[in-house]
Amino acid sequence: MQLGMKNNGKSGVSPFHIVASTGRTATTFIAQSLDTLPGITGLHEGHKGRGETKTAMLPLINLENLGCYKRPQTAHQLIANKRNQDQIQDVLDKTHSHTLVDVAYYNPTIAYGLLDAWENLQLIGIIRDCESFVRSAARLNGEDIMAVGWPDPQKPLTSREKFIAMGRIRPGKSSSDHENWPNWGTIERNIWLWHETNQLLLNVKTQYPDRVHLIAFEVLQKNPENFWRKLLSAINFETSDEVIAKLVNSQGDKNKKQSGYQIGPSNEWTDQQRQMLNHAKQHIEKFWREVDDDN
Repeated sequence: MQLGMKNNGKSGVSPFHIVASTGRTATTFIAQSLDTLPGITGLHEGHKGRGETKTAMLPLINLENLGCYKRPQTAHQLIANKRNQDQIQDVLDKTHSHTLVDVAYYNPTIAYGLLDAWENLQLIGIIRDCESFVRSAARLNGEDIMAVGWPDPQKPLTSREKFIAMGRIRPGKSSSDHENWPNWGTIERNIWLWHETNQLLLNVKTQYPDRVHLIAFEVLQKNPENFWRKLLSAINFETSDEVIAKLVNSQGDKNKKQSGYQIGPSNEWTDQQRQMLNHAKQHIEKFWREVDDDN
């Protein structure tokens, strides 16, 4: 069922693609870099630009992220309401573009719905190292204006932090992790968040092997040329050495964590936390090798 999509990529090349991750993977930078390319509009969580120039181009998705995680079948209706052909075409018309790429933390939970509704849509999943994600994902004190991960359960939250947390995924009542959740702190909760989000990406890779492309975040850090070639190839954008050089040399907007990391390295964690970290890493790394020949 195509949910009323009129022009959803059946011609062979979709006008709409997505980038998905846990967050804290230079998503703002990636969206803004894509937005500099001719014919492409790059959005970060449905928004174009940043700061005072930030403009909402697509309907907000927040609470629905958790809802679709709990009830995956509801993603199809969400796509019909908030990521349909008319909405995508409206953005393309306003920006005089032929391709729209939305880079967002919520894309892993709605990936099946998007891939089903938009024929030939490509998903680029970015997977960051677990330990560095956990350290960057939350602030132990002070307002976290880029709240990606779970804060310490005892930390007082601002209205903004509370709103963002309402849509963040957490173990369902039927999960074996549900009873452990109240006893976990920010490290355990964000290890779980990292593992669960990346497992969603790997699960969808098994169902759509030719349309889901996984790239390690560290590739962007250590070999940006290779990163951009992989991403642009996935969305069928004709690249050139000049285009790649422009992206590699761009300053972009890489969000810096306020005052550095407030969570120390894993050698300062408890044995139980390190055990949980290693188990999560080993499971995702093994799964990734099994489903992706390029990894």
